[in-house]
Amino acid sequence: DKPVVSETLGAEAAGQYAAGFKIVDAASAPVRALLYATYTRHFRNAASSGADSVGFGIKLLPFSLAISISVAIALFIGADFVPLLIGHDFDGTPEIIKLLALYPLLMGLSGIGADILRAVGRQALRITLLVITSILMIPAIWVGAELGGLFGAGVARLLLQVGLVGATWAFLVRTSGVRQPAE
Repeated sequence: DKPVVSETLGAEAAGQYAAGFKIVDAASAPVRALLYATYTRHFRNAASSGADSVGFGIKLLPFSLAISISVAIALFIGADFVPLLIGHDFDGTPEIIKLLALYPLLMGLSGIGADILRAVGRQALRITLLVITSILMIPAIWVGAELGGLFGAGVARLLLQVGLVGATWAFLVRTSGVRQPAE
């Protein structure tokens, strides 16, 4: 996404976008730690049954949500201080940070779903979803940047991540036998 922003909006905008994204990505470390710490447990649960792995993943969602919301709040509040820390050349970075503050939440949801898919033997599906997302990244970011500048590029990035999360969980529910309760 960063090279597309650079090509579409110029080097200055790309620097602001990249700085904002790197700050959000670094702040996502607690979510990443949760995913790393629980990764092998999915496989242990899947050895019993796919439903056990899914159940474990669903139990992780509130923890991921709590961590992600805390990170998002910290990012949103702290974003305005970034130009003071790294210089006023990055005055556009706070808006990107605020926009991408939901990224840790989406990473957690996507990561838990991905871990379940891997554990229940659906790795090919997971790879397919990642490849499709990667292929869509360039045109989506380009259109977003053309239509909305830095904000548009950030929205496009978030929409791709939302799509990945939605597709991951939709396939997971569809292929794992997890069904919604009848009403």
